[in-house]
Amino acid sequence: MAVEFTDNELTVEGTSIKVRHPIKEALETDDTVLVVLDIPRDVEDPHNVLAFDTSGRKLWEIEAVQSKHSEKRLPYITVTVKDTQIVAKNWNSHRYEVDAETGGVTELGFFK
Repeated sequence: MAVEFTDNELTVEGTSIKVRHPIKEALETDDTVLVVLDIPRDVEDPHNVLAFDTSGRKLWEIEAVQSKHSEKRLPYITVTVKDTQIVAKNWNSHRYEVDAETGGVTELGFFK
């Protein structure tokens, strides 16, 4: 699959998609592109992981989680894919397994 990005524009198989913030990283799975948006410090956007199919159609935005130490819902900082498991790490130092079909999350625990 051909995937490229510059600033806030993602290109999947020749289809160009504008997103609301600059793209920090884009990861490919078998039939999905996962995009992590780079959220400015003064903006609250906890839904900053997006999934697109191979035609560029948005499938979901990640579920936001409430920080245990703040009233804010903080953005995710990284996403990894191992085999079929998607794991997102959040600013609150926790890891979350991401449902590949819905973007829902299940907490896996604290990390350092």
